[in-house]
This record gives sequence, C-alpha cells and structure tokens, in this order.
Amino acid sequence: MLYMIITKSSKEMSGYKWYLVHQLTWSYVFDVYLCLWKSVPLWPFYTAYSAGVFSEISEKYFPLQMLLLVVTSIGVGFGIYISALHRYMQASPFSFLYKIYSILSVRLIAYVFVYVSLMVIVCVPIVRLIPEHSVLKESVSSHHPVFLKNTSKSIRQFSDTTHH
Repeated sequence: MLYMIITKSSKEMSGYKWYLVHQLTWSYVFDVYLCLWKSVPLWPFYTAYSAGVFSEISEKYFPLQMLLLVVTSIGVGFGIYISALHRYMQASPFSFLYKIYSILSVRLIAYVFVYVSLMVIVCVPIVRLIPEHSVLKESVSSHHPVFLKNTSKSIRQFSDTTHH
C-alpha cells in the first residue's frame, strides 16, 4: 500500500500523499505491535496479560510495553489529525493561517513540537503512576484472591485504578 501511494499517486496528490504515508506507517506500526503483544483483557480490572511474543518478557519491562502502546496510539491519532489539518488548510487558501501553514519549516517545527508535547503530557503521568508489579499483584490478590489463582499468566497494568 505504501508503494502504491508513493509511486502511483497523481500530481495533485503530491503533498498530501506524504500525510497518507505518515498516517499509514503509524497504523502499520500500531497493528504489528498489537499483533505481537496479543493482550488479553481481564475485565472488570484495567489489566491484561500478553498471550503473544511478549508473554515471556521479564516483569521489569511491563511499563515499557505499555509506553510503546501509548506512543504508537498517539502516533496513529497524530497522523490522522495532521492529515485532517492539511485538508482543512487546503480548503481555505486565502486565510492568514494558510500563509503560515504553507511555510514547510514552520509546519514541521509545529508538528514536532505538538507530537513531543503530547508524548510528555501523556507519558510522564503514566510512568509516575505505574505501581510496582509486586504491589499490583498483592493489591489484586488481597481484594480478589481467586483471581490470581485462576490466572497463570503475568498481569499487565493499563492504569493505576486497580491499586488502592
């Protein structure tokens, strides 16, 4: 699909095709990551375990797995956002914002700034709120002792809501 977009797009798509390539690349990375992870949610808890390639990874790398999921998720959303923004700007070529937007260096700096800001705003609280795996396991087992006895896989945490 990427090959088709890059090589077979019409001249009218010259600028927009790179937004499509960006969006599709993030989508591919996200899909590959989820296929490798194969997370199995354990509702009603905000936890899951990996049934995929990551099932044998050490407990100390659980936060890294979650951060990779967050980074790829934000990347997918960001790709969609800048594609839509580009289309919107192309629809209003006489506006003041379009004049600023049409300067490539300003646009790229703004994109990088927004993406890095989103990463910091989302990832820093996640890293700070992730409890130790042993604390999480103890908290879940103290409230629901049957839960861990019936779960043979390691538990991954999606948020801090299970830790009281």
